[in-house]
Amino acid sequence: MRTKFPAFRWAAVLFGASMLIFSITLSVFFYLLNHDNALSRSAQAANAYLSWPVFDGGADDPGANYNESALTTGNVGGLGVLWHASQPAVADDSVVVAANVSTAQGLANLAIVNTIKGNLVAYNAITGAKVWEADPSSANFNGQGTKSTPAIDPSGSYVYAYALDGYVHRYNLASGAEASGTGFPAQVTLLPNDTEKASASLNIANGYLYATLSGNDGDYGHYVGHVVAVNLASGAKTVWNAECANLTTLLYTSGANYCANTMSGIWARPGVKVDPVTGNIFVATGNGNYNANAGGHNWGDSLVELSPNLGQIVDSYTPASYSSLDSGDADLGSTAPVILPKQSSSNTPYMLVQCGKDHIVRLLNRTNLSGQGGPGHTGGELQTITISNEVHEQPAVWTDSSGTTWVYVTDESGDLYAYKVATTSGVSALSQAYHVNLGVSSSPFVANGVLYLDGGHILALNATTGTKLFDSSTIGVAINQHWAAPVVVNGMLITPDNNGNVYALYVPGVTPTSQPVGTSGGSTSPTPTPSPSPTSTQVPATTKPAAAKITPAPAPASTPSPTKTVASSAAQKPNSNSSSTSIRTVSKPTTKSPLPVLGIVAASVAIAAGIGLLIFKLYTLTHIATRVIK
Repeated sequence: MRTKFPAFRWAAVLFGASMLIFSITLSVFFYLLNHDNALSRSAQAANAYLSWPVFDGGADDPGANYNESALTTGNVGGLGVLWHASQPAVADDSVVVAANVSTAQGLANLAIVNTIKGNLVAYNAITGAKVWEADPSSANFNGQGTKSTPAIDPSGSYVYAYALDGYVHRYNLASGAEASGTGFPAQVTLLPNDTEKASASLNIANGYLYATLSGNDGDYGHYVGHVVAVNLASGAKTVWNAECANLTTLLYTSGANYCANTMSGIWARPGVKVDPVTGNIFVATGNGNYNANAGGHNWGDSLVELSPNLGQIVDSYTPASYSSLDSGDADLGSTAPVILPKQSSSNTPYMLVQCGKDHIVRLLNRTNLSGQGGPGHTGGELQTITISNEVHEQPAVWTDSSGTTWVYVTDESGDLYAYKVATTSGVSALSQAYHVNLGVSSSPFVANGVLYLDGGHILALNATTGTKLFDSSTIGVAINQHWAAPVVVNGMLITPDNNGNVYALYVPGVTPTSQPVGTSGGSTSPTPTPSPSPTSTQVPATTKPAAAKITPAPAPASTPSPTKTVASSAAQKPNSNSSSTSIRTVSKPTTKSPLPVLGIVAASVAIAAGIGLLIFKLYTLTHIATRVIK
């Protein structure tokens, strides 16, 4: 009798084939699902790029980026050059970064820097390609120019920058075109450049743009330090003068808006500082006449707290040694105050630190600056510490993961002092954690436990120990920055070098280097409603400033990618504006290959085929066994 062996065989073959098809289908499904999820994660990561809108990051300017996660103490030693680009003139300020901006070249992150001649240049923060350049008049350039860092509007639509014509200009963030109207361009001095200049950064808070003015190096000319607040909603402008504070207009060298006193410049790197609790602003003045303790209106060598609209002097601190500070050119206002986070266990939970050219670090109670209630008093410090040299660099404050507050001070000798804020029985004081001489004088910047400096060359240190983790001299990069700070955001460090270049450093495989995708807008914070402005008569400008000349970048198709050669042993020759030292560049990470996924699919197919073959063998053996038995 003939057996049914062929039927069993075909059943096994069909079953194995079915398993094979099912396995392939399942593998393709999971591959596509994983691919879609990867694209989604990539889009989310790209849109997670952060903006860095003003000097040191925020209205109260802590000098710390708490959102940085890519660069760590463990990998920062691998920093290399992502790109470097030439500028139309030297820049002596910090960059600001705008994320996810819809430009003519597509969605991009922009690194924006203002040169000493007032050229405002926007670079693609990932490629280094120039996106646009705005060139207001630099006819007033006297060799010093401006050191003012620009500021990005909270709406993400505009960027503001000081120019040598004495105006703050407003530019379209996407194109660099000047956006006139509603008070802009805003005149902030009647004596531009030769007498008064913006040495400090612009700041935005309370619905106002704040600009501070000082004199030129050497204190020549009849200048008076002052603050201008421009209401971003209405364009209305108010002025507070550090000398003749009873005059609320821009001052001139003659006429009704003349002040017989001079100086008291406001030139510290951040300009104004903003109290995150009250919204009041703090300004620190340089050497000049002080008589507010006798009912006068002159505030030389003082720290003054003003209402957001500049209409009221809320409080003040003036060292008892103000007379010797003035005569010795030992400006209290060589730095702006450092706003400390709340110290909950302290009898004085809200404090600040003020440093100066007199080698003294001062701890003050910012709710009662002099300890005597209200403005117009002298003395009243909670603590004073004498260090080795003048402080021109803006100190930074950072809170570590344990909740300890750190204050970092650098001086003109290249010394770095790291202090912890310690509170015992309700009494707070600065306690020195370490002190190292690095030969680098720049404003410090802290991100993710790493402390960065960029005077002469870029250094990265462990923020809690001072241990050196990276030195850019080992990769041939010299950064001769003045007193400004590097910016560390989105896994990269960006800084001008004070030689006509901008550098971006990154760690390959760590720093995100994909262009943004999705919708534009790196900043979504609405502009707050400003406080009402006091009535004041402004002196009109004699001439309207000329609109800035806009130079758009060429189409991206004609813009080559920055050179990225494989590192260490190969050196790239720098351009003519760079240091003569060889520059080590590092290779840009490439897109992940699909081969691993294809390998998984192939393995799944092989397993399915093996299962089918095994089943076929089992059926065959079963059939043979049946025949033997029969």
